[in-house]
Amino acid sequence: MLNDNQNAAFGLEGKTLKGTWFVNKRVDKKPHGTGGFFSVCYQVENIQTGKKSFLKALNFAAFFAMHNGSGKNITEIIQEQTNAYQYEKALLERCKDRNLNKVATIIDEGEEVLSGYIIPQVPYMIFEIADGDLRSRLIDLADNIDISWKLRSLHNIALGLQQLHSVKISHQDLKPSNVLIFRDGETSKVGDLGRSLCQDIAAPHDNGMGGFAGDSTYAPPEIFYGFHEPNWNKKMQQVDLYMFGSLACFYFTTITLTSAIFTELDPSIHYYNWRGSYEEAKPYITDAYFKAFEQLRPYFEKNAALIELLVLIKHCTNADPTKRGLPTKSNHALYFPFEAIISKLDLLTRKAESIAVYESMKSSRSFTK
Repeated sequence: MLNDNQNAAFGLEGKTLKGTWFVNKRVDKKPHGTGGFFSVCYQVENIQTGKKSFLKALNFAAFFAMHNGSGKNITEIIQEQTNAYQYEKALLERCKDRNLNKVATIIDEGEEVLSGYIIPQVPYMIFEIADGDLRSRLIDLADNIDISWKLRSLHNIALGLQQLHSVKISHQDLKPSNVLIFRDGETSKVGDLGRSLCQDIAAPHDNGMGGFAGDSTYAPPEIFYGFHEPNWNKKMQQVDLYMFGSLACFYFTTITLTSAIFTELDPSIHYYNWRGSYEEAKPYITDAYFKAFEQLRPYFEKNAALIELLVLIKHCTNADPTKRGLPTKSNHALYFPFEAIISKLDLLTRKAESIAVYESMKSSRSFTK
């Protein structure tokens, strides 16, 4: 494998890119940060405005490291990873062009060629710098985060998903590390579109068979049993609704809903033991789903706004994917319910803020007596 001195991706410090971006320093990928095995990360500064941003440079040398013991030839690996990079860039550019303000998208992109290296080309993307992600914020601040902040953050993420759906993108990989926090916690955005699906741009990770390409830790339970929804709009809603509801659960419990469901499922029904169809397994999954929520219920009973949120989470995560969504007056599920979810979360945030003010006033009166 090439060492850092032979690898152009590690040679950007001190360079000015496109006459606009001065590369200040290389930064290590933090446990909660953006980046990855195929990226080298930098802090950059816009020389006109002085604003600092975050740069991800594609690290071609890492492809050779992956080649060792992978069972794939190097040309396959290069093609796979460059296709993934180009796909994500295309989605990010679409989001940028449409001004999706609750999606973490690129500020700029380009390719620098550095002489004197075995592989001189360095493609890169530049992003707004995040304070961190949801996972790190919940760990770092723990009980110091108030309920209204969590609800407002969820409101931002629901907006982000709605914005993505409006441009025919389904995230498919919503999880705590993909919720990015900006401006000292004021704004939350949906990040990392690398495993997303797009209705009109072919994804290199989509085999066309309805497979799930996101992190299986957070996947809807039906995915493990081979459930396939052929209608793209329904699939987009079913998966993103579940993952949003699961994320909402994580905000207040730090428990992954999928793991909670499988904990309650008899081992003989677990997907690695099950030999029947998804339809045959569904009654058992549904039973485990309700048992999981009985275990999670106490986390939400401390506040009236959270009791209402729990109902919303259940609508989003129904164990039957065809029944996910907010019910209409005629009790039919909606396939495009994010507008209603956004409105509901706005109301719940205001309710939580009012409860907090009331509790504070009550506490102050008790203290002065």
